[in-house]
Amino acid sequence: MKKELWNKLLFKYCNREVYSVFDQMKEFAFLIKIFYNETEKEETMKIFLTGEKQIGKSTCIQKFIDQNIVSVCGFLTKPLYEKDQRIGFYMHSLVEMERNDCRISIQHETYNEVIENIFNTFACEILDKSMQLKDHLLVLDEIGTMEKNEAKFIDRLYKAIEE
Repeated sequence: MKKELWNKLLFKYCNREVYSVFDQMKEFAFLIKIFYNETEKEETMKIFLTGEKQIGKSTCIQKFIDQNIVSVCGFLTKPLYEKDQRIGFYMHSLVEMERNDCRISIQHETYNEVIENIFNTFACEILDKSMQLKDHLLVLDEIGTMEKNEAKFIDRLYKAIEE
């Protein structure tokens, strides 16, 4: 399958006005599996899944990972709870690391306070290891505003996207 066709299919899928990700999961997984089988394994596959807040992007990614359709690398960001109260977010590596599940933010009443240098250190280490896994799908869940001041990570991210 040509990359242009894939991009059209993925764009069409991601921009639907259907917010039930669960109904679309099989189609999304099917498209990724087709593209994965058609790509050269010399480069890590990259797919951008975008959309409004709280429509199920992270859930879609997690369901996809749970189905073990392709090998994945990268990281997920997940909410951190204490006594049923969200107290921030943590980063979970999808590659083997000496340590995992690193807290990246502290939840305040109206905003999340980002813990400095976590993206510049932990996320960069994950990204470096992930970029060595050329036969894996690179997953970086929750690229957004939390890392906007982490210059080293942003530089690595651009390099990873360009590879």
